[in-house]
Amino acid sequence: MNLSKLKIGSSLVIANELYHGKVVGITFEPAKSNFKKIVQQHYEGKKIDLVLDPEPGNKFDKNAVAVIANGLKVGYIPKESNSQIVNFMKKHDNHYSGLHVSLIDFNTAKPGEIVGMEIHVAA
Repeated sequence: MNLSKLKIGSSLVIANELYHGKVVGITFEPAKSNFKKIVQQHYEGKKIDLVLDPEPGNKFDKNAVAVIANGLKVGYIPKESNSQIVNFMKKHDNHYSGLHVSLIDFNTAKPGEIVGMEIHVAA
């Protein structure tokens, strides 16, 4: 098994892909500690449920979209990609219920050391 990129799922081709890529901000607290908890849950065989949470009051980006894994904030959709998700939400009465968020990969820096995650968001 190649541990440099641990594959735990596969991307489905869905007509309206909104984002496919890395979750950012994982190196900052509290996301860093939360992410470690999610990795541990993954190793324990627990399902990782992902949801998106808009943060219109975020002082760095009014379009900020947090990534929540099993109830813990683990990072954000990158700033250059979040406006498409926010626009989708605004068109659907400010709800994310029409979005499908999937964990595609955990990314490692070296064998056994998970340092990031890749997700897929589609409508």
